[in-house]
Amino acid sequence: MEHGSILNGNIRPRRVSSQWQSTDLSYAHLRDRNPPYRLSAVIRREIAPAGTLTILGHGKLTGVSLVVLLASNVIVIPIFLVLALISLLVTPWIVRQALAGVYRIAGEAEQIDANRRGRRLSEEHVPSEIAPLVRAVNDALRRLDEGYEQQRRFIASAAHELRTPIAILRLKIDTATEPATRKLSADVARLSNLAEQMLDIQRLDAERVNERVDLRVLARRVAADLAPLLIASAHTIEVQIEGASSLRGDAGAIERAMTNLVQNAIEHGGHHVILRVTGSGFEVEDDGPGIPLEERDRVFEPFHRLRPRLTGSGLGLNLVQ
Repeated sequence: MEHGSILNGNIRPRRVSSQWQSTDLSYAHLRDRNPPYRLSAVIRREIAPAGTLTILGHGKLTGVSLVVLLASNVIVIPIFLVLALISLLVTPWIVRQALAGVYRIAGEAEQIDANRRGRRLSEEHVPSEIAPLVRAVNDALRRLDEGYEQQRRFIASAAHELRTPIAILRLKIDTATEPATRKLSADVARLSNLAEQMLDIQRLDAERVNERVDLRVLARRVAADLAPLLIASAHTIEVQIEGASSLRGDAGAIERAMTNLVQNAIEHGGHHVILRVTGSGFEVEDDGPGIPLEERDRVFEPFHRLRPRLTGSGLGLNLVQ
């Protein structure tokens, strides 16, 4: 069969012998049997307005492959390097943006402690996969706050209920004439102090007062109020004013802390107590043996005592802290 062929830009007739008879052939690649494939040609059949056109192109196969390989490497390798560089720079930024809500929640969770209730984790800008966990944690915090509030109300109610019978009992003991009855005065005083300390626990969670406090006035008042207890236990107290000291805070809470420290020194310290007002606060010192080194951290735990039979409730230093 004869076709018009185009070779090197010149049109000339050429007889191409083939063994196939299909008229649907549109593309063929011809080459010799063995390497290096010196005889290689490509035939393409196109239908043009002038009729059917068969195009024949020939050349070295290796030359064409090498050119294509080099051209593809020159184009693909730079594109691959650019994409890899962009991936290394952009991927960490995308991850940080996607996890920004998680980092914020982690920071909020670190600020949650037993002394600061009512805090919740933010549910805004949180990935949808983590939102159920955040809601579950907030529900758990809410239940803990409700349980603590119930316990706090119970302690406050119990302390208030105890104050009235203790006051009546103290009045009867003070007016009694029997020596055995009057000896109960110290035990009633301990009950009264325990009830006040329970109320202090409730007061610590109440709204704080921010007022100007003169520590010199408070120190002299505490010494005067504790004078009968000091005289009865053969103790002495000395108030030292080393500088004008005033600060802003809750005067009642500061006075109770000062009273607890002086009472602790009277019961567990020496015979002479010094209440010293400095330029930045106050100190309580006594001439006793002091607290053992291994117990100095634990004495601030609630209900902790150095000796099991030691007098006191074990709440004084914890409330002061």
